[in-house]
Amino acid sequence: METTAAKNYLENTNLKFKFKVGAAIGTAAYLLILVSIEEIAGIVLPSFWGNIYLIGGIALMVITGSIFKALKFVKGAFKWGYLLTPFVLFDVVIAVIAGGFVLGVQLVFPFIPMALDALNLYKERQNAKQYL
Repeated sequence: METTAAKNYLENTNLKFKFKVGAAIGTAAYLLILVSIEEIAGIVLPSFWGNIYLIGGIALMVITGSIFKALKFVKGAFKWGYLLTPFVLFDVVIAVIAGGFVLGVQLVFPFIPMALDALNLYKERQNAKQYL
């Protein structure tokens, strides 16, 4: 990579990187605030606030493109579950359960795939900075 290409890459991915990191931190902070208010303060919030977290987190996953990282993990879990045993029907059941569990965890905690996606972008940006 040339220095001008590295400089252009860093400039082009600057806003994208900040948005992905901000989305991951914002989603995790919102969950922390919800849990703190409900469990520590003892105030029961309406389910509306939890719905905002779930719908907003899924929307941010789609907007940031982290849904592809999440689906990649689901595909890996499904493949692992399918190759686990020699029985075909049992394999399909385990594969669907494994893939569904991974998808469910990533939909309940959407900041995990967003943070992993931001981490990959950070590593690519660090490689580009080495050329400067």
